Amino acid sequence: ANTFATESFIDELAVSAGKDPLIFRIEHLTGEVGHRVSTVLDSVAGLASWPGVTDNGSAMGVACCVDYGTVVAQIAQVKVENESISVTKIWAVMDSGLVVNPDGAINQVQGNIIWGLGSALKEAIVFKEGKPVARNFDGYPLLRMDEVPEIVVDLVPSDRPPQGVGEPAIGPVPAAVANAVFAATGVRIRELPLTL
Repeated sequence: ANTFATESFIDELAVSAGKDPLIFRIEHLTGEVGHRVSTVLDSVAGLASWPGVTDNGSAMGVACCVDYGTVVAQIAQVKVENESISVTKIWAVMDSGLVVNPDGAINQVQGNIIWGLGSALKEAIVFKEGKPVARNFDGYPLLRMDEVPEIVVDLVPSDRPPQGVGEPAIGPVPAAVANAVFAATGVRIRELPLTL
C-alpha cells in the first residue's frame, strides 16, 4: 500500500514537472541505494524499450521500491478498452544481492507479480454490517491464469550478500499498473482495486 501511494505520487510529480516518469525518478536519486535503484530502472527501461508507444488505449507505467534490502523496478504495459483494464506485459528487474538460486528468485518475482496484479485489479473485500460479504473463495475475485500477462524478469548480478526475495516484487505492481492507466487515459486512480 505504501509503495502504491508513493510511486503513484512520484508519477504525478513527474507529470507536473513535464518530465518522463522514469527519468524523473533517476534524477532524484542519490547515494549507494539511489545508485542501485537507478541501475534497476535503467535495466528495466532497456528490457521494455521504455516508454513504448502510447496508442489505442495502450501505454506503459513504471514503479520501483526498496524492501528487505532488495531493489525492484517494474514496467507494466496496459490496454484500456471500454473502461476495462488489462495488463498485457510486465517487465521486472531485481537487485537482491548474490542470488544463490536464480530459478527460485525468478519464480518468486513472477509469483509476486501475479499476486500483486490480483490485488491491483480484483481483490476487494466488501463488508456489510461489520462482516465480510464473501464467505468463501467463490465470492472473492482472484486473478485467473488466462488474465496473467507475459512476465519478463531479469536479475542484476551482485557481490552483495543475499537479500530478501520473498515479497519485494509485489510492491511496485499496483503503482506501475495505475501509472500505465494514467498514461493511457489521463485518469489518475488513487484506490485499489483499480477501476475506471
